[in-house]
Parts: sequence; C-alpha cells; structure tokens
Amino acid sequence: MKAEAGEPNKILKVKKEGYIDAGDEGKVYSNGDGSVTKIYHDNSRNMESVKAIYDKLNSIGIRTPKILEVGKSEEGLPAMRMEQIGDGDSLRMQLMMREIMGKDLASLRQQYWAYADALKQANLRIDWNLKNMRFENGKLYILDPSFMKNEPTSDATYNMFASMIGPRP
Repeated sequence: MKAEAGEPNKILKVKKEGYIDAGDEGKVYSNGDGSVTKIYHDNSRNMESVKAIYDKLNSIGIRTPKILEVGKSEEGLPAMRMEQIGDGDSLRMQLMMREIMGKDLASLRQQYWAYADALKQANLRIDWNLKNMRFENGKLYILDPSFMKNEPTSDATYNMFASMIGPRP
C-alpha cells in the first residue's frame, strides 16, 4: 500500500492515555480508532523520507502498516498516524509467549525468509529486528523499519533473528 500524502505541518492530536510504547526514535500512542500515532524525538526527522521507506518496502512485497497521515505533534515534533497492527506486542514477544505455533509458525517462517530474500534482491538494509515486526492474522508486518540504506543486510543478521523462527523452509 502506498503511503498517503499529508501536510507536514498538520497537527496530529494524540490521546496521551493511549500510550503504548517508546523506542529509540519516539513514542507510540493508540488513537482508539484502529490507528496509532508515532511521535519522533528528533525534530529534524523528514516525514517524506519516512513515507518513502514504507512505500519502497511495499513495492518489493514487504508488508508495513498503511501510513494514514503525517504532520507534527502539538509539541511541534514530527509525527505519523498509521494503521494499528496488533495489540502493541512485537513479534519477539509473540514468539517468547508461544502465541505463534504450528501452521502459523510455518507461515511466519516462510514470510520471514521471503522478506529477507526481497531485501537482498533489492540490495537494501533496514533495522531488521523482531522487536520491529508483528505477525497478525497470518501476515508478517515490518512495523518500524527505522531506516533504509542501499547496502545488503548480512546473512548473519537474518540467521541471528531466525533462531526463534526456524531455518529456511
């Protein structure tokens, strides 16, 4: 899904009581309507570049949440509202809690390695980490690619995170 255009200066309001989690780049809030808003810590973050990462990943067959709009928080920080995938738990947590088993695990394994192959073929590197992924309704999503570089991801990276998923099918 191609990300929607937005107004970079539009104020995206968030419900602070909808706080889900914080990461290296910012905080995520549930809007209570099937969407979340991520507010970035870095005031210089270019939201058009962020949208371009999501668009590029989608163009090579990697699922990401749909970006609904971009703008700024009430504090003036870069912000993005996107489709909410899951309940806030990452793929890492889903695997640790054994929420994915049997046929779902086999499907996850197949998608995981297909995404790795797609990135390799496109000669791209993103922040490949189970904390940035989610398996929802039989589909693997990259929730937060963080960055994208025109260089390969090492096979060691894919293999390291595959220890909880399994080897190539």
